[in-house]
Amino acid sequence: MVQELAKKIYASITDYMIRRLASNENVYIRGIQLYNHGRVKNPKFNPELMIAEAKVEGDTDPYNVILDLDVDTEGEENNLKASIYKVGFWRECKAAQTYKGLCKHSVALLKALSKGEVEVVDYPTPIFLELKKKFEEEERQRRRTEFKKRLEKIKSTYAHAMTRLISEIDIKPNVYLKKIIESVSVDALNMRFKIYSEDIGKEYFIKDIGDFSEAYINKIEYQFGKKFVYNPFIHIFPEEDKKLLEFIYKLKNIKPVIFSAQYLSIPYALWEDFFNLINRQEIFAAYGEGNEYKKIKVDITKPVDIDIFVDMNEEEANIKSEFLKEADVLDWKQRARFVIYKDTLTVLKEPQNFIIYPLFYYNCVEFAADEMQGEIKLNKEDLKEFIEIVYPVAKEYCRFEMSQKVKEFLELKDEELKLKVLFDTYKKGICAQIKYTDGSTDLDIEKAGLKRDFSKRA
Repeated sequence: MVQELAKKIYASITDYMIRRLASNENVYIRGIQLYNHGRVKNPKFNPELMIAEAKVEGDTDPYNVILDLDVDTEGEENNLKASIYKVGFWRECKAAQTYKGLCKHSVALLKALSKGEVEVVDYPTPIFLELKKKFEEEERQRRRTEFKKRLEKIKSTYAHAMTRLISEIDIKPNVYLKKIIESVSVDALNMRFKIYSEDIGKEYFIKDIGDFSEAYINKIEYQFGKKFVYNPFIHIFPEEDKKLLEFIYKLKNIKPVIFSAQYLSIPYALWEDFFNLINRQEIFAAYGEGNEYKKIKVDITKPVDIDIFVDMNEEEANIKSEFLKEADVLDWKQRARFVIYKDTLTVLKEPQNFIIYPLFYYNCVEFAADEMQGEIKLNKEDLKEFIEIVYPVAKEYCRFEMSQKVKEFLELKDEELKLKVLFDTYKKGICAQIKYTDGSTDLDIEKAGLKRDFSKRA
């Protein structure tokens, strides 16, 4: 039955059919020439699958060719009739990818098949299996792409009708805000924002974040470029981005907040609220060498351990700090509140920033260095000024050490100070009067920088 069917198929392939299936007359002639010169190698035909394949040698490299035959059969085994009404084809030759009909390689294989010069097999051939897998994957991709396009069209057309449906099902976020700290001035934090869409795998600058926040709140479409339109009914932000957009929308009614082209300037008074919203999130900031954008994590609650060690020789003093090797400050020219330490942005609170600022001042202003190297060299006069500014606070809020040479130069003495507590009666309770002593002379507590407080009962 199989052999008989194969013979009927061979006989149904005429030269007229081959000429008609060829892309043009020249392709037909060249394909017949390939066949006549024996360029069709190892042809196989599977009558059950109606697949013919071969390796056809062209002018340069050989190409794999597959023909997929659609055949009408009628009659019994002894009187079987077969007619080909369609020939599907696949070939590797890139020059023929734009042909509407058969290329010369396919013509050569079809001619060999018409002559019966093929090996009849009853198993799927390796080339066919490989291509079948490839075609199935391409078909899945095509269907998936087509489905997405149709779904987007349906969603765009019937967005309002889908509001109830979307609210009833759990949809994962598919758009995200990318936050960028562009610069920090005296009284404002200058931000830029991008929107990233998972559907198209691209991100766009938000030219006016104030207008976009208003569109988000009022559920209005917003155009980004030519290929992406934000649709509030199908594009879902994560919760942290929703809260940030609501916060930005409220800022539109505050005069000190400036919404300009692509920038949002947040006033100093609102920094704490803003950083509470983006805490423990990843953002981008322009800082360091080249002022390049780098990804950092925000953690405003992370404690910063600042270490300072001061040493000196006969000519100059050295201020060393391991912290400064890893630290960058976004706004060192003003307050030095924003410290990036080990890829984490921390908002310093006073008086820590009071300590950091002189260090960056001496490094960046006096020595014109963009990055801290962990060591600053000062002359003796600058050292005295530095100690007078930093030491009263630094000794309480960081690990501050001075070598013996520095202490001697500054005429500091290592004195062991002890507390002296005197109890006395106060109204119906007992109060404590605290004094410092160096072993010989009582130091009044007010002279030591503290005040008496007799209002608290012991």
